Amino acid sequence: MADTEKYPNRAESIQPLPWKEAGLPPSIAAHGVGQFDQDDMLLWHHFITCTSSTFSDPWTVDIPAVAISHHFLMQGILATAALHLAYLQPPHSSRYLYTSARHQDLAMKGFQLVMPAVTPENCNAVFAFSTLLLVHTLTSQFNEYSSSPPRPGQDLESIRAWIVLLRGCTTVYLSARTSLEAGPFGRRLAEFRVPEVPTDNAYDKRLRRISQTLLTDVEVMEMSSEDEMDTYRASIHQLRLTSAASCNADPLLDYRAIMIVWATRLPDQFLRLFNDRRPPALVIMSYACMLLKRGEGLWFMEGRIDTMLNSLRAELSPEWHWYLDL
Repeated sequence: MADTEKYPNRAESIQPLPWKEAGLPPSIAAHGVGQFDQDDMLLWHHFITCTSSTFSDPWTVDIPAVAISHHFLMQGILATAALHLAYLQPPHSSRYLYTSARHQDLAMKGFQLVMPAVTPENCNAVFAFSTLLLVHTLTSQFNEYSSSPPRPGQDLESIRAWIVLLRGCTTVYLSARTSLEAGPFGRRLAEFRVPEVPTDNAYDKRLRRISQTLLTDVEVMEMSSEDEMDTYRASIHQLRLTSAASCNADPLLDYRAIMIVWATRLPDQFLRLFNDRRPPALVIMSYACMLLKRGEGLWFMEGRIDTMLNSLRAELSPEWHWYLDL
């Protein structure tokens, strides 16, 4: 979780350290990695000494070690470190966002090459990069430093693309589950289990009210086929199960699990209904975003959920707004 006490006003400056102190293995420190320069080494140092501590355990030591053998993950780590510095140093955000985009472009080229063939040897690197890709997507699509306002509907398109990406992360996990559970992420993956029935908590009560009101609304029933109504019911039910699971998880795992589990369990038709701007789908997505607000202590989530919620509310005509306040 982002350490808000450590960075009460973000950071006025990050004092660079010599690249030899960046924590790299001796062979890498002596010869460099590919075409990496001193600035890249400083990004690496920032990630392993600062950014990694805002994630969970494996990111501090294990995942950087994996990255030494996988260039696309190394580039993804540098891109993420630059994003973190853009967050910590708003006056220099343009510089760091440009640096991040450059490294992310290189990372994506390598990632796209290995994605068709996930193996026990590269699965941890692929899964780690897919996590960083979520961070990059959130900070780039809902970027507070953007100089131009989003075009109409752009934020909703970004939300849909984000959900599709989450589903892709799960595909990676399922394709190499045994190897991943035996690797650096194993303990974290084992900690999260989705219950078979919802539990009684404050958020679940809100979801029950939505199910009892939205899905019995005459207008909703008239505009929806029975198959579409089943899709709405299933989507709310899966959100209730994910909410129950999240009550027992640590903050970072909580956030990641909520995103991935619910997105994966969504009926395919829900994405079509959301893409068609169907009001019930927009309302249900709003409640998914509300659940994600507990992850706003993470630096890459700061302000993002409110942006999503505002976009969803703006897309709905006023007569639907009261559903968002139940």
